Amino acid sequence: MSLFITFEGGEGCGKSTQSRLLL
Repeated sequence: MSLFITFEGGEGCGKSTQSRLLL
């Protein structure tokens, strides 16, 4: 999960959730 947050760089928590679902 931490990796996902790092990828976004705190740009948008909402987007992090979407990325997780896609991956």
